[in-house]
Amino acid sequence: MRDPRGVVLFADRQDLLVGFACEDVRHELCLRFLEFLDARLPQRFSSNDEYPQQRMQAMEEVDEFLAIVSTKRHSWEREQPVANRARADFMRRVFGQLSTAFPRSADVAKNFMWFESLQNATAARKLSRAVMKENSSDLRLWHATALVEVRRGKPDEARKIFSTALSALPSLPAEAQTSAPLLYRAYAELERRANPQAA
Repeated sequence: MRDPRGVVLFADRQDLLVGFACEDVRHELCLRFLEFLDARLPQRFSSNDEYPQQRMQAMEEVDEFLAIVSTKRHSWEREQPVANRARADFMRRVFGQLSTAFPRSADVAKNFMWFESLQNATAARKLSRAVMKENSSDLRLWHATALVEVRRGKPDEARKIFSTALSALPSLPAEAQTSAPLLYRAYAELERRANPQAA
């Protein structure tokens, strides 16, 4: 028979719980929890100035992409899948719940795709298609989708994704176009790595 003193009730911890009214704070807290689980997420900045924040984020994502296409090891998951299957499944469930809680978050979507690309290439591609179906105007997600294909060893598919995204650039809102340099540089680097002389 289970010892009732060993059962943790909600009332036992209620005084220790803290609620956050700001959605951005809840979002950040969840991402930090994933980092606690050893998921290497791109650095986020506390500046309230959107333009420098977007530039710094874009530059970091470019560096991450270059590290991958140049076969260098990078900090994000150390370019290795999570070895512990139970932990990987738990992280996948956390990502799934975050995707439901923050359906418009590009941070959650792209990191979920990158995480899955290391764990299961087929699942990563299925996830990237579902994400792009819901939000095809965010160039950061196009970049993440191309990255999935690079990790799958499918550079031709990555080229198609870059080409499609950049061809749609003029029709995107001005705000969405701010991530265009990320795609141009990543696309150029992909070609340079694939064929240094031609590039």
